[in-house]
Amino acid sequence: MKFLALCVGMLYIGMLHAQTAIRGKITDQQTGEALSGATVKAGTLVTMTSADGAFAIQLQQGVAYVTASFAGYETMRVPLSAQQPY
Repeated sequence: MKFLALCVGMLYIGMLHAQTAIRGKITDQQTGEALSGATVKAGTLVTMTSADGAFAIQLQQGVAYVTASFAGYETMRVPLSAQQPY
């Protein structure tokens, strides 16, 4: 089974804002090849990766996981922590 690699950079918009934006890139774990069109879900918000595997999505307050999926690959669920950037 193929596995996804999810590189996520958390960007803090500010201490007073209720939302946080994250950006990342979805790649094949073995080859490092970017996966265009992978689905990234955070709470009720969903986006797809660009041609180079990149994505950006807003996190709603209380979202604990980001999920990434792509046809033929195992779905990846990454827990988020306000204390730790990814």
